[in-house]
Amino acid sequence: MLFFTNPEAGEDFLSASINRGLDNEKSMNVKVKLQDFMNDFAFVMEILSEVK
Repeated sequence: MLFFTNPEAGEDFLSASINRGLDNEKSMNVKVKLQDFMNDFAFVMEILSEVK
């Protein structure tokens, strides 16, 4: 969990997922899912921080 709560680590993770080798349909689908997850996670963390 610490990995995803550290903004720098999250950016590194997203950047690494985008900049890896040649793209094919499968890799593009994985990258989209990773980006969606990161966006959803950031949204949930923002909501939880407002609740506290």
